[in-house]
This record gives sequence, C-alpha cells and structure tokens, in this order.
Amino acid sequence: MADIFNTRQRAIEENLNAYRLTFNVANNNYALSRTDTGNTIWTKSLTSFGKGISIQNVNFNNDSIVSFQRRGTVTMGTVALTNLIGSTATITVQITARTYVQYNMQK
Repeated sequence: MADIFNTRQRAIEENLNAYRLTFNVANNNYALSRTDTGNTIWTKSLTSFGKGISIQNVNFNNDSIVSFQRRGTVTMGTVALTNLIGSTATITVQITARTYVQYNMQK
C-alpha cells in the first residue's frame, strides 16, 4: 500500500501522467514504470515480504495495471494476496488512491 501512495505522490510532484504499477501474477511481483520512457524503475517480488506470500488475483478495470494521474487519481481495483495456509488479504484501491485491506484469516 505504501508503494501506491508513494507513486501517487511522485506523479503529483512531477506533474506527470506517466507512472504505473504493473502486477504480474505468474512471476509473483510488481513493477513501477514510466509510460513516456518505457523504463522500469524497480521491480519488487512478494517473496521479499515474507515466505509463502503470493499474488492470487489482480483486477484494475479488467487489467493488472494501476495508472497514476498528475491530479492524484488512480485506476480503481483490487489485489488479492494469499499465504501458505490459505489466508487472504484483499487490497482495494479507490480512485483517490485511498486503500484499505480486507482479511480472511484461516486457522
């Protein structure tokens, strides 16, 4: 969630509509890139957040990309994460970049 907030702030500060986060379910990572240059700034693997955490599902307008606008708005959608015992965390992103998490814990 911090990466969503930080990328939103970056788009506002630089007055650019060029930033996006792309989630890759198959490779269990996400990347920050610029659409104007095509450059990937960084890629983060979910394995760095803890053992057994993986991206289960991504839906941002039927896509896996969150686009950030210079006015501070973003693509609305969800990212669902899961762990080894089947607990899930669904991150919801609103158009204002407000995010919240809904947990479904397993025993």
